[in-house]
Amino acid sequence: MGWERLLGPVEFLWARMGRGGARARVRTAVGQALRELAGVFGEGAPRLLRERLEARLASQGAAPIVDPVGWMIGRGLRRRSVCYDQRCDDGRRMDTGASCEACVLLVEDARALRALIARQVAQGLDPARAGELGRLTELRLHEVVQARAEAQVLARERAVRERERQAEVAAERRALVERGRLAAAERPCADCGLERSGGLCSVCGYRRAEDAAVDQAVLVTVAGLLEPTEASRVGLVAQRVRARVEGAVAAEQARLLAGGVCDPVFVALARQFEAEAVLERSRQEALERLAASVEALEEAGRVRAAELSRGVRGEEAERAAQRARGRAAEYLLGARLERLREGERSFGEVAEVGSWRERLVVLAERPLSSELVGVGAVVR
Repeated sequence: MGWERLLGPVEFLWARMGRGGARARVRTAVGQALRELAGVFGEGAPRLLRERLEARLASQGAAPIVDPVGWMIGRGLRRRSVCYDQRCDDGRRMDTGASCEACVLLVEDARALRALIARQVAQGLDPARAGELGRLTELRLHEVVQARAEAQVLARERAVRERERQAEVAAERRALVERGRLAAAERPCADCGLERSGGLCSVCGYRRAEDAAVDQAVLVTVAGLLEPTEASRVGLVAQRVRARVEGAVAAEQARLLAGGVCDPVFVALARQFEAEAVLERSRQEALERLAASVEALEEAGRVRAAELSRGVRGEEAERAAQRARGRAAEYLLGARLERLREGERSFGEVAEVGSWRERLVVLAERPLSSELVGVGAVVR
């Protein structure tokens, strides 16, 4: 809606605003009013603002408008409401035209307060002064309203002080965090000693992540390859798997160096990504092996038979069986990993050994703390 249509109801006032500064003030006020309406009513804001101007002119009646700019900013464009509802203007809903329920409640509350005070005044009033009931009620009502207004002012002041206090506390916390961040940034790398590395430089951080991925890939592969009863083979298999995983990571580094990539940070990050990719492949391979295990196939068979007995079609029963087979593989892998970790925790001297390749060598010479018995029954 253009300016002409929007300000159509007050076109005669717009024509009286000869100075550019006056019109600029009105344009700013119109823009603000439109934004407020658009925040509540969206695209209907121009129409509602035009209707507001028409209603303000109607309420003006025959009284002359001496100051067009002041009337537009102070009366024509401003929303008038005593309630909290943003849809209310002059006691009516702008979207429906119905009476504002919030304003009605406020009026009813005011009437109820007046009636309550009148009863209280009447109870303690000398019958000889019954004619003064109205005046005394008004005086008491004024005192109560004044006290409430003062209490609201005090409450707002307390709220302002509380917000200021919270802002100060938040500022102190931010300053403390910033000082801690700056102090941490000054610390050398714990692994290589590089100055101002925040305790760990990028290269060493990527190397730690690579080592963790390699260790996990070894565990996952061992768990997928060996039965729980094959504890004596853990160390040997783990060494072979680690050699293969580390060889894949080293091959990725050699490929980068051959291509002219020499940035140590980029190379360390690439090694981490390759180790994580090997871990994911190891997990998928382990799940495929375990999905072909006796326990997983038996679980799939039980689910298939149960579905068919319920009258499910063959294809749907087969899909349910394959889902059960996958869940069984997930369970078996998790259980085997937990057994490996429990075996590592059950021997005090193992905790003194540093890396996983050393821990697995020690574990290989000892039986696991317990064996997986009846895995198929647990999966069921």
